[in-house]
Amino acid sequence: MGLAIAGLLLLTATVAFSQQKLVFKDGTTETVERYEVKGDRLRFKSMERNEWEEVPLNLVDLEATRKLNEKEARESKETSRKSLEASRETPEDSDRGPSGPARDVEIAPGVSLPGTYGLYAWDGKNLVQLAEVGTRKKTDRKSTLINVVAPAPVMKQKVTILLDGPSSDLKLSTTSPVFYAYLPEERGGQLSLFRMIVTKSARVLKEVSHSQITGSDQERSQEYIFTPLIRIAENVFKVFPEKPLAEGEYCLVELSPAQNQYTPTVWDFSIVK
Repeated sequence: MGLAIAGLLLLTATVAFSQQKLVFKDGTTETVERYEVKGDRLRFKSMERNEWEEVPLNLVDLEATRKLNEKEARESKETSRKSLEASRETPEDSDRGPSGPARDVEIAPGVSLPGTYGLYAWDGKNLVQLAEVGTRKKTDRKSTLINVVAPAPVMKQKVTILLDGPSSDLKLSTTSPVFYAYLPEERGGQLSLFRMIVTKSARVLKEVSHSQITGSDQERSQEYIFTPLIRIAENVFKVFPEKPLAEGEYCLVELSPAQNQYTPTVWDFSIVK
């Protein structure tokens, strides 16, 4: 009697959504594009087979079908709301810079990279971000001078890097640091490691050519240190020296065609014991 009444109430009624689930009395479900009740029959368009089918109405649990679809509709709406809220940046979030794939890169148990573009050093215990020496404030007593020596031809361009001060502000106590570069796609992740010559008032790296940085020729100075570069995620690269580093002053250099006329980006650090 209940099914007959339900059939009469739903006679010729059509339920149309982008996706629904039918619940059968045997406990199984069927994902459908839409369904309709006509008399003692239920017609539905199967999502899997993409065709109309028909079953006796008494095989379908209409009440369970209604409850299940209402529940999934609420959950879908809640998920969409949370996604929208998460995508809205607060002023604090904007100050932290862009978030991206680096947030999902775990470099050690419980330690993941931040979602902010930059170069990071891992010494086995601590993760620290290296500052681009070219971004230091002009009032900094260790301001950076980068002199372009021979601007042409482009692929053979050479630069001399001169950093004021005999030592970097960043001290690493490990001889085998691992670096993680999270850089915008257009910058490409072309990085090379060099040991710097130290004078009384500066650190110097002479004649670094673009072709040397990309490894397209054999012009590698004695200060060049081979560093395998491994892409571990989208725009995220792992860089590490092939052999332990001696105590001294170092810099990582990025020389990319996307930058200002091949002017390099430089990060400096010291290895101390």
